[in-house]
Amino acid sequence: MSADVAHLVQKSPELPVHCIQDAAPELGILPQMLRTTLPVNTNIRELVDFEHLMGYLDDVVDACQPGDPFDMKD
Repeated sequence: MSADVAHLVQKSPELPVHCIQDAAPELGILPQMLRTTLPVNTNIRELVDFEHLMGYLDDVVDACQPGDPFDMKD
C-alpha cells in the first residue's frame, strides 16, 4: 500500500497523505512504512477514527476519575 501512495506522491508531491486508523499497536507498521517509503518532505497526517478516539478518552476518564463522578463521558 505504501508503494501505491508513493507512486501518487511522486506524481503530485504537494499531495497530503492521511493515515486514518484506530491506533492499535499492531497497526503501527502502516505509518512507519509511509514515513520510510515517502519523501522526507511529504505532508503525512496520522489520524485516529472518532469511534476509537472516544473509546480511548473513555479509558482516560476511567483511569483519572473512577466511576466518572462528574459525568465527564457525556
